[in-house]
Amino acid sequence: MIVGTVEALDPTADPDGAEQAVEALAAAGATTVVPRLRSESVEHHLDQLRAMAALPCFAPARAG
Repeated sequence: MIVGTVEALDPTADPDGAEQAVEALAAAGATTVVPRLRSESVEHHLDQLRAMAALPCFAPARAG
């Protein structure tokens, strides 16, 4: 199930809050999360994407 975040996340300023939001959606059954990101420019948006990708909840699953 693909789910988007209701509120805009700010993983550079609040990585714990961003991760908690993603984990809560996963716990509710989401298999894919599309985060809304708070950004003020293209460069800031790219920083937010990099910060989101660095969160532990997006770490690749290890094989068996």
